[in-house]
Amino acid sequence: MKKRLHSLFHFLYVGVICCISLSAFASTDEDLTFLMSLSLEQLGDVEIESASFRSEKQSEAPATAIVITEQQIKDRGYEFFEDLLRDIPGFDLVQVNGTYRSVFSQRGTFSGENNRSLILIDGIVESNMLEGSLLHGGQYSLHNVKKVEIIYGPASALYGANAFGGIISITTNHDSQEDYIDYHYGQGTFSSRYHKLQINKKISDVKVHISAHTYDTDGVTFENRGENYSNSYVHNAYSLEARVSTNAWLWGYSRYNRPSGLGTFSNVSGFEQTGTEPPGPGLLQSDFNNEKPSLWHMVSETAFVKYKQKISDRLTFSSKLFTRKSSIALDSYSYNYIPSTAQLERNSFGHESDTTGAEIRLDYTPNGDWDFVGGVQWERSDIERGYRTKFADGTDITSDGVRFNRISQVSREDRISDVYKNIALFGQFRKHLKFSIPTRLLLGARYDYNNQYGRDFNYGETFNPRLGLVSELSPSTTMKFLYGTAYRAPTSFDRFTTTEVRRANPDLSPERLTTVEMGVNHRWSDNIYIEANIYRNNISNTIISNVDTGIPIPNNTAVNFSENQNAGEGHSTGAEFRLNAVFNNFDIFMNGTWQRASQDNQYGTTNAWPNIAEFKANGGVTWRYNQDVSLYIVENWVGKRSTSLTSPLSEVDAYA
Repeated sequence: MKKRLHSLFHFLYVGVICCISLSAFASTDEDLTFLMSLSLEQLGDVEIESASFRSEKQSEAPATAIVITEQQIKDRGYEFFEDLLRDIPGFDLVQVNGTYRSVFSQRGTFSGENNRSLILIDGIVESNMLEGSLLHGGQYSLHNVKKVEIIYGPASALYGANAFGGIISITTNHDSQEDYIDYHYGQGTFSSRYHKLQINKKISDVKVHISAHTYDTDGVTFENRGENYSNSYVHNAYSLEARVSTNAWLWGYSRYNRPSGLGTFSNVSGFEQTGTEPPGPGLLQSDFNNEKPSLWHMVSETAFVKYKQKISDRLTFSSKLFTRKSSIALDSYSYNYIPSTAQLERNSFGHESDTTGAEIRLDYTPNGDWDFVGGVQWERSDIERGYRTKFADGTDITSDGVRFNRISQVSREDRISDVYKNIALFGQFRKHLKFSIPTRLLLGARYDYNNQYGRDFNYGETFNPRLGLVSELSPSTTMKFLYGTAYRAPTSFDRFTTTEVRRANPDLSPERLTTVEMGVNHRWSDNIYIEANIYRNNISNTIISNVDTGIPIPNNTAVNFSENQNAGEGHSTGAEFRLNAVFNNFDIFMNGTWQRASQDNQYGTTNAWPNIAEFKANGGVTWRYNQDVSLYIVENWVGKRSTSLTSPLSEVDAYA
């Protein structure tokens, strides 16, 4: 009975969201038109661009795609990135509450570091360049988002490296035609609070959009890591985004800042000031020496300019120039307990990397029978080798009755980096085939050449083809057959991070993915949309950590060096189902996912891919009073899943 009451409380407390949004430009007269337009957005007819570099209906795109609109974000109360992903089929999430707010994977491609799906914000990649991962958390808000396009399956034929399990393309509200000021304030559990602001102004043909938000929380308390646990905080996180656009130009600047604790990302045991646990090494998990137990200070900054011009009725030219910086700020640190000295060490670390790039694209549409888009992309990246660290300086300090050794602060003079260049050629060809069933063919490919300055090659050349067939079985039913490949580039962290027993391996090759997929979508009346997909993923060259090299460590013949190697393979098979139904002022959705994923290691052993649930399902109902007031009820169910071999728990039971 107690378990049932807890489940009911969870459903009511977490699943029921009442969103009241005050907008300076809404009016009651618009409500009827607004409600009637929702069916187009939620039943597969919304236009997307991420699937083939051109605008097309979601239901007809040569990819499995889901679009979450601005109104759905408001109605469902999505505040942050993972709030949205929980309601999407085919995604697995593991809450970390630290270095990453959560670790997610798409279609059974879990890696533990958010580096197998590519994230784009207004068409520009957003990631930590050292690891190729999204260190998301309180710094990424959805309050200024127009829509989110989620493309499933490999997309390296379009986007190159790291478009592995799929892409998530976020479009901000920079193109709004309205003048408005929109402000939100919120509070929640664990002393969480945020401020969100949008300002939009149109002056003649120039549109100016500025958005900002701040976020703070003390974070979840994990008492199993110490009764005074305080390592999942986020303090003074913020985002600042500015966009200026005209008919042909878009200028953009973004900065994301998130100081947080390490949280539970590491499986290393915690250490409390009492000294009673653990007997071995561990990370401090509670406040000490008048500061938090750790600080992981992520900063990301981007500036770009995009230009698009229709040269003729048949030809459109577009280009973009961008520069990106990502870092773990140099004030980052952690406290580690060293059993051999029976004291703590305050380790400081950081890294800084940057990328500059340009792209030119031509879109040629001679008639309604076929079209082609192609282009060239160039990037130059200066990537630091791993995390910059400092070793003990011999200064012993006693605080709260505990001895610790302060490590010197890292500095920019300690930075060691490598410079890479990447040149890519890409093209996408579409043609209507004259079959008895109307069918559109898509052929696409991308060639990338990656080179490290000072070396003959990095990983050299990659070629990724793509094939799609989209057939209109009837005016309301579409079938898709899709084939694609992708690669994840070995990062500087993969290649150069070392420890006392692990050596660098600069000769790592890209991980490779091949996918075959078939899907059917059907519009059942004007109110109900159903979609089902099946797929098979084959992953090769998987990078495995800490593989024994057989080479003894000097002065320690009992232990061999280890290194990262392309020694693994993986396979996943899955099916997804979703249903959307819209009726006047309310809509319903249901999603279901089945997937079975396994991986082979360097010893030929096959295990279930960790953190991938075989079954998942969710459903929700949104009721709208008008454009500004709505009620959202949702429930998610996640089946049993295994965990990584380093976890003290071999599996996690099903939960809702």
